[in-house]
Amino acid sequence: MTLDIYPSRKSSYTLYEDDGRSKDYQQGKFTRTQFACALIGADAIIDVGAVQGDYAGKLAGRNYLLKVNRKAELLTRVSRNGAPMTKLDSKAVLDSATQGWFNDTASATVWIKFQTATDVPVKIVLNGMTTSQ
Repeated sequence: MTLDIYPSRKSSYTLYEDDGRSKDYQQGKFTRTQFACALIGADAIIDVGAVQGDYAGKLAGRNYLLKVNRKAELLTRVSRNGAPMTKLDSKAVLDSATQGWFNDTASATVWIKFQTATDVPVKIVLNGMTTSQ
């Protein structure tokens, strides 16, 4: 799943999913996933919430590609749940990797890629984002 993020103070979104075929959603068979982003000083914090709810066919895991649209010339570190992520040398290297991050300063975009179980929340922190676009 690709998230196209334009960080600005605080924002959030809730993703709704169901089986897409039946009317089981009427009996509460669906999920919601909360996404949030905040700029705090020079850092951006992106929260991917654990999936809430259940339905037949719910994904147990998900691949995420975060496209953070913001100038980040001073970006020093990206972490996932407190652990540093690997900085990669190009978007092409990121595309072939299972996880990591790449700061494309030419297009003012930071790309972050990771896999996670859907029942586990994830906190991504970008340290050293500039405060102007």
